Amino acid sequence: NFMTLGGLAISVGRVVDDSIVVLENVYRNIDGGRERWRAALDATTEVGPAITASTLATIVVFAPLGFIPGLVGAFFFPFALTVSFALVASLLVALTAVPVLGAYLLRQGDLPEGVGEMEELPESDRARVSASAYWMQRIYTPILRWALGHKAITLVAALVITVGSVSLTAFIPVNLFESAGDRFANIDMSLPPGTPAEATLAELAKVEAEIAPYSAVYISTVGSPSASFGASVPGGFNQSNTFVQLSEDAPEDIIASLRDRLEGVEGRTINITEVSNGPPTAGLDISVTGNDYGDISSVTLDLMGELETLEGVENVTSNVSDARDEIVVNVDPARAASIGLSARQVAFQVNQFFVGQNVTRVQTDNGTVDVELSVDSSDVSNVESVESLAIAGPLGVTSLGEVAEVVVQPGPVTITRTDGLRSASITGSITSDDTQAVGIAIQEKIDALSLPPGVEVTSGGVFAQIAEGFQAIFLAMAVGVALVYLVMVASLGSLRNPFVIITSLPLAVIGAMLALFVTGRSLGLPAMMGFLMLIGIVVTNAVVLIALVEQLRQRRGMSVYDALIEGGRVRLRPILMTALTTSMALLPLATFVEDAGGIIGAELATVVIGGLVSSTALTLVVVPVVYFLMNESIPGLFNRIFRRESDAPQPAQQGDFAEASTS
Repeated sequence: NFMTLGGLAISVGRVVDDSIVVLENVYRNIDGGRERWRAALDATTEVGPAITASTLATIVVFAPLGFIPGLVGAFFFPFALTVSFALVASLLVALTAVPVLGAYLLRQGDLPEGVGEMEELPESDRARVSASAYWMQRIYTPILRWALGHKAITLVAALVITVGSVSLTAFIPVNLFESAGDRFANIDMSLPPGTPAEATLAELAKVEAEIAPYSAVYISTVGSPSASFGASVPGGFNQSNTFVQLSEDAPEDIIASLRDRLEGVEGRTINITEVSNGPPTAGLDISVTGNDYGDISSVTLDLMGELETLEGVENVTSNVSDARDEIVVNVDPARAASIGLSARQVAFQVNQFFVGQNVTRVQTDNGTVDVELSVDSSDVSNVESVESLAIAGPLGVTSLGEVAEVVVQPGPVTITRTDGLRSASITGSITSDDTQAVGIAIQEKIDALSLPPGVEVTSGGVFAQIAEGFQAIFLAMAVGVALVYLVMVASLGSLRNPFVIITSLPLAVIGAMLALFVTGRSLGLPAMMGFLMLIGIVVTNAVVLIALVEQLRQRRGMSVYDALIEGGRVRLRPILMTALTTSMALLPLATFVEDAGGIIGAELATVVIGGLVSSTALTLVVVPVVYFLMNESIPGLFNRIFRRESDAPQPAQQGDFAEASTS
């Protein structure tokens, strides 16, 4: 389906990252003069733990999705499984097949002269290589030296840029999913309750004539769910629904155009909703609950009037507006007692008139047939005829009008309850791209209402889905970061270095938010999944860099500063290559929204590309600065403090005084 195929498409760029790191290291070892098989073995052994840790970190960020209920878990877990298994396979290939193929196919001299084991070259040769053959190092090395010499400025600048990028959230639309692919419309028509099916069909034909020029195919249905109960719930055939697949040449504003032409006809209510080709999401859904239906109805109608003034909200309706006239009988207990009946007994007799009762059985050739007696509905079509119904009691017979008040008043077609309370619902369509902004405006309207005692208004629908989905993603991110840290601690055998690597995560926010802002894409669940993926992808570069720095310090005895300069210079190319391949592989998904991007690709790919670009550029500068602080500056500060304490004069002991007096 879309999710598993989307997972494969997203994985295309990432699955080659491990192989790139291994192959580039094999390149350097072979070009450094080592025998090919030894070079392949040493190169794989050198980077194996790093790429294993980074790949496992990418996989574990998806683990929380398997335990998240609701839309996020159900929708994205297949996507996560697809990506995870693809990455496991890519890691196995990078550790086995790639070194073997590299040993067979690579030869010394495949790289430009001088680009190999640079850390083994004399300083003069390094300068020559850096200046002539490896232009990227020529640009990067001075930047890294400057950053290590101005650590405070570097970290403050990174922090300010990160905070500034987060502030872009105010200018980025927030919703669940962007629409993509074919366009659909849903047209609901309602006529007054009691309208026969023939009249509804006639009106429906007028609607179909308007939509036919713009539709590829449409299907119409007459009748509401209540129509299945037949005559017991009259008026069910007063409603119709038409589902339309819009043609490719339909104008962009066709929905608004159809609303202008179809709405506003007296006695006919039309609601037109554009349906997105994607996951099912709710629209506007507000619940008004209370004990008194009159208060509920009043609040509902007032709120509907306020909502209709909001931009981005269309087709505002409620089940209160479905009310129809009904005859209500209010029995007076005192007058009913005058003929020896209770209010319940009077109501029972009235019920028998309308519902009927079995009075006898007739034996026929085909068996026994029940005989049911009820009043003719045509004889009780108004208040006067109902009042004239005879009510019999132990103390006499009288008309219903003598013991009860019979009135006509509007009443709901259906009675709904929420948590045991009478309720009414307001529904509608959200046509704005910024669903969250509409939700905030709606909540402001709700807060401004003067509610009667006992009445509550609750906003749900798509706004509840957004809150639930984002909460689930944030929880998955928090758990994912913790799991990534634990994986790196287990893989790298250090508590300090994984913390250094984790500092690269906020750097991805800069590019991701800027990419959404520039492209005009929404911050929805696919975009949040992109942020979740970045947690695993971004640490790859930092892991590869820090792993080499540790090796240079432990095996070659380099200082922290020299190891960072050398490690950054050596790992520059594979880091840039992995970032470039992942970004290029995601570019079609971010660009071709209608086709390749589909439902999830555009937002997710935009976030990953933007986050990867910014994190790669800043990881090469900020992570070395943080590593230097954690391994040189902070330990050195503690050493100076403790050394100062040890060098301070010690208080004289009692034996010292005795020895001094003896002398």
